[in-house]
Amino acid sequence: MEDKNEILAKIEGLKELFEEKFDVNDADHEKILAQTTKTNGNVSELQNWRNQIMGAYKLLLFFGLSNIIILVIFIYRELVK
Repeated sequence: MEDKNEILAKIEGLKELFEEKFDVNDADHEKILAQTTKTNGNVSELQNWRNQIMGAYKLLLFFGLSNIIILVIFIYRELVK
């Protein structure tokens, strides 16, 4: 009978060990998920900044080129007179 009780005690010990490992694993997953969510938020903010900068650059480039073309046309007309 003692052998059976020893085996049951070992099985119970293994069960507790597995439960402890699963609890630690769940806690680690929660930490990883929280960090991933935070990181994704930071990346989104950086992408928004990048999009704003690129939009401003495109507007500056467009209006800058437009002004150069207008200036060249004006100078050409003044020279042709």
